[in-house]
Amino acid sequence: IRCLAMFKDNLYFQIGEHENSLANKINDDLLKNNVKMFQPQVTNQVFPILSNEKINELKKKYSFHIWEKIDDNNSVIRLCISFSTNEKIVNDLVKDILS
Repeated sequence: IRCLAMFKDNLYFQIGEHENSLANKINDDLLKNNVKMFQPQVTNQVFPILSNEKINELKKKYSFHIWEKIDDNNSVIRLCISFSTNEKIVNDLVKDILS
């Protein structure tokens, strides 16, 4: 019954729109800067391929899952955007990935 509250006043769709919009922003900003993706972004998840060195640097500040090892120097991380993610965090993350 608690799940039904998510469908009142379109709350479920509003939350999904927020999550997907921020995931789109991360995906688009990284692609514009030639960061390769493991797969196309179609939900609130983004799968960039980053150097293991960059991943270790990002781990100090962000929480994410290492999805798959690509080779000895690069891996895929899984970024999952939630209802509590805000645009400042997204902008900071993109900046840190690109720096």
